[in-house]
Amino acid sequence: MIRTERSIFSRAFSEKQRRELFDDNFLKIYHLSNCYNIPVLELDVALFLKSMVNSIKPKNILEIGCGAGASTYMLNYTNEVTIDAVDSNLIRINLAKENFAGFDNVTFHHDFAENFLQNTVKKYDFVFVDSVKKDYGKIWYYLKRVILNGATVVFDDFMLYGYLLQEDCEIPYKYMQGVRHLREFYNEIKSKCKNYTLLPIGNGVMVVNYEL
Repeated sequence: MIRTERSIFSRAFSEKQRRELFDDNFLKIYHLSNCYNIPVLELDVALFLKSMVNSIKPKNILEIGCGAGASTYMLNYTNEVTIDAVDSNLIRINLAKENFAGFDNVTFHHDFAENFLQNTVKKYDFVFVDSVKKDYGKIWYYLKRVILNGATVVFDDFMLYGYLLQEDCEIPYKYMQGVRHLREFYNEIKSKCKNYTLLPIGNGVMVVNYEL
């Protein structure tokens, strides 16, 4: 996403490394996102996502907070996977649709996450969430009705520039509400989920393997 603070774990990629690690289509969407100030995932998170889906090989993917489609591109590891990508910003959704013209397996939805999750009848085995951080707990509540047993759920930017683990006195006021909601959500995950991990990638990535 757009950073006003430094991402605590992100590595720097030279232009040569970008060309070697990412194809032109992804880089086009990535640069477009930055030019239009559209939230976009970190490059190391993009590589992580690509590795995850190629390893797990999910059949039905849900993305919450797709922006212009950079992360969607990394999730689309084969044309046999079905992807539903959701964003509440119409400008971003329209750009994403333009970027994915001709992709029959990807559907973009202009909707709020909680509304989509309450109304969809589909079930998913992989979910990527990169939305408003204070809403992660609420999103998780609704997600549980649409994910399959054994599904993998990835939450991006989970450590919020490292503030999640800092003392309250060290956190800028504008991030306090988000940090408090993230802490509540993190405590819920720790108490109720057996299989989860918090990874030092980008601004922190939390991976939950959901079990009924």
